[in-house]
Formats: sequence, structure tokens, C-alpha cells
Amino acid sequence: MNNSIDFNQQNIEDIKYLDKLLQQTYLAVCSAQDSLSERSKRGKYHLSLCFLTIASQGYIEAKSFYDEKKSIADIRFEGFFEAYRKYKSQFMEFISTQDNIKEQLNEKFDNFKDKSILISSLIRNINY
Repeated sequence: MNNSIDFNQQNIEDIKYLDKLLQQTYLAVCSAQDSLSERSKRGKYHLSLCFLTIASQGYIEAKSFYDEKKSIADIRFEGFFEAYRKYKSQFMEFISTQDNIKEQLNEKFDNFKDKSILISSLIRNINY
């Protein structure tokens, strides 16, 4: 795992593409989280699961691309992926039990959001 990335042109292009995938995943997770509180009880779980499915597809694509590109490996990206896995696990537990207590889910979401902001800041600070 690199502590710093060599910002050659190919790595910059790879990071830009990875950023696009991570942003898609982030937006789908936000939609899943938001739909839990915006819909009637009957439809909100179904809609939330649809958004989580979209997020999962983005996660799989981003993680596969990241794993393939060893030259852009960075602990901060790993934090994003780990935060997503923890959020998804908590989300599925919340949905399957239809628990009305969302504190743990909100905590995992906030952690995921923080990791997303960290990665976004890292990428935006790259001198293209």
C-alpha cells in the first residue's frame, strides 16, 4: 500500500476515472439513505434497496478498477471501501429487521460520508 501516489499522467487519468466511480457510489448511497425518511413506510424500503443496488454496482466497479491499478493504491481509498462495506452491512440489517432505530445506520452513513469527503478532497487537490 502506497503512502503517496506517483502522479504521472496515467495515474492521474486512473484517479479521475476512479473518482467518477466513487462519486456515483456516494450519490447512490445518499439516495438510499434519504429515501428511508422520505417515503411512506410501505415503499421506502423497496426504493432504498433499489438505490443500494445501484451503489453496490458502483462499488464493485470501483473496487475492481482500484484493485487492478496497483500504482494508485492508497490507504485513504481503502478507508472509503471499508466504510461502504460497513454501511451496506448495517443497512441490510436495518432493512431486514425493519428496525425503527436508525442511530447505528446513521453512524455508518456519517462515517461513509466522511471517508467520501476525504477522498474527494484528496482528488481535488491533485495538480492536474
